[in-house]
Amino acid sequence: MSVQNINAVKNFLKPEKLLPVFYLCGEDSLGIDNALKAIDKAAEPLLSSEFDKEIINCEKGINANTILDSVASFPFGSEKKLVVVKNFGSLKDKKNLIEYFKSPNDFSILVITHFEKKPDARTEPYKTLIEKNFYFEAKEMRGIEFAGWLVTLVQSKKKKISVEDAEAMVELIGDNRSLIEMQVSKLIEFVGDKEEITIDDIKKNVLETRQNSVFDLLDALGRTERVRSLKIFNNLLDNGEEINQIIGMLTKYFAIITSSIEFSKDGISDDIAARKLKVSAYFYKKSASSKYFRNSDNLRRALRSLMKADIELKSSGNDAKSIAAELISTIIPVKGR
Repeated sequence: MSVQNINAVKNFLKPEKLLPVFYLCGEDSLGIDNALKAIDKAAEPLLSSEFDKEIINCEKGINANTILDSVASFPFGSEKKLVVVKNFGSLKDKKNLIEYFKSPNDFSILVITHFEKKPDARTEPYKTLIEKNFYFEAKEMRGIEFAGWLVTLVQSKKKKISVEDAEAMVELIGDNRSLIEMQVSKLIEFVGDKEEITIDDIKKNVLETRQNSVFDLLDALGRTERVRSLKIFNNLLDNGEEINQIIGMLTKYFAIITSSIEFSKDGISDDIAARKLKVSAYFYKKSASSKYFRNSDNLRRALRSLMKADIELKSSGNDAKSIAAELISTIIPVKGR
């Protein structure tokens, strides 16, 4: 048996298919929470008494016997009993549950949540959980996988979004599932009866309802707007962005421009180039469109400036805004200097 993805939980939510044990683990806490809510909702019609739902927190120093006693007690008139075990990683005697996992009660639904990287599947009790098909992993999504999830989310709302526009939205907002779900709800309302969400809708709705982002900074730099670039940089710092993260994004931006020059010489299309660099086509095209930085002298100066800023950040006592001011003034120097 292999480890099942957390999305496979939906295959076991009908009353006759509810598993006696669901072990939900992984780094994607939102994915685990959503799976837990789905199981809870599916089990609700089978619970006629509030006493037939119990939550056990392993951080409170309990042992395996507490869990075993709970799943062994019969429901108070309900068809099933739901037992939710949280923070499973804190349980010291997990192996004492092996026998129960091998032969669970048919009147109990045991849901275990474990928010951390996938445990070693070769060890117990995880080996048994996998063998019994009770093991579901919620992996943190990355890149195109995140965009695919977003496409599916929008489809579940009876709307459409292209993979390219989904990638752009993830690039603009970041890989925060809660924030993306909130923005999708806003977009659904924004587009109204329109069937498809487009990049224009995303830019109008998402970008205009938040403060400056690193993308605004990249846009200003691409237009060689030195004063505006510094203003946005300072705004980002004032709103809690870390300067090392901003410098990291700028480095990525100029690396894409560097690669785009070579791709252009080789006749590689923007879409294929974006795939090769594992960035959205929107971000790639936006980066590659800066004529100023496609000039080799300007590009080299920008890269040297970033390297100097990074060294200064790590070794000097200068504050973030001083480093930002020097960085922007050297990337886009005053004419004549």
